[in-house]
Amino acid sequence: GFKTFNNKVFVKSLFVCSNIFNILLFYTYHSNYILFVIIFSIVIVYFLKAPLILVFITMPVGFIHYLIYKIHEYKIEYKKLSLPLIVQEVGIKSIIFEPNATNDKIYFKSKLFKDFTYFTISDMFERICKLNPYKITELTMYLTTAHPVFKGIVLTFPNKFAENHIIITTKGNRIASGTKKIKICNPIFKKEFNIYSAKQKLLEENVYELVPNSIFELLFTLKKKYQYKKLKLAVFEDKIMLAIDIKKDLFETSSLFKSCFNINFFTKQLLKDLEPIFYIEKIINQK
Repeated sequence: GFKTFNNKVFVKSLFVCSNIFNILLFYTYHSNYILFVIIFSIVIVYFLKAPLILVFITMPVGFIHYLIYKIHEYKIEYKKLSLPLIVQEVGIKSIIFEPNATNDKIYFKSKLFKDFTYFTISDMFERICKLNPYKITELTMYLTTAHPVFKGIVLTFPNKFAENHIIITTKGNRIASGTKKIKICNPIFKKEFNIYSAKQKLLEENVYELVPNSIFELLFTLKKKYQYKKLKLAVFEDKIMLAIDIKKDLFETSSLFKSCFNINFFTKQLLKDLEPIFYIEKIINQK
């Protein structure tokens, strides 16, 4: 029979058994699973003198561990093997998977982001279109490891509009210091957006001369139609940078229950997700 059961035995046995079962399941996956369950039961019941019920308590822990690992494995396989084929179907090339594979100074120069010390890149792509190619970057910016200040996508286009450094943001968005807020008279626009100048003091009419109406209409459409609540756009040097706060990872698999090589399914999903991006491309690249 079993030894007299007490709380200390139970807690100790539960801890040991959970770790043993996790290790077994992690390294063996499906192979010889029944055999390992039998061995595991013998270990905890006869050697640790613990109640048999511990087998059934700790088994779900191992299953959860295994499930998390398989999801992670599936996502890696999707990114490495399937995504390159999928993005080619929608006209995106030059995939860069290396983290921080860009010039970080550009984000400081844009003045779009306040109080960040470092950033990590999930994905970076180059969209090759007829007029001007541009970069699509998914990144997260951090003040500290536990304090992300921005997560979303950043689109970087060639600048063909203004030489001044102009920033347009939705209300409530924080930007870097060293900018001057421009007084807006337009009642519709000032309700939704703020405009800043980073180089010299400008009047509202100067901004409308430097930045075409299509850009303001674009920001309205993104906010109203596509429900993007946090938008930041900077026109500076030779670049136009648009940052959109999106929690969803556009280039992650959209389903865990489809084969990684179901290219048609994932291409349709990606095209749907990229619809706002292609709309932005159309407006900024129009003549």
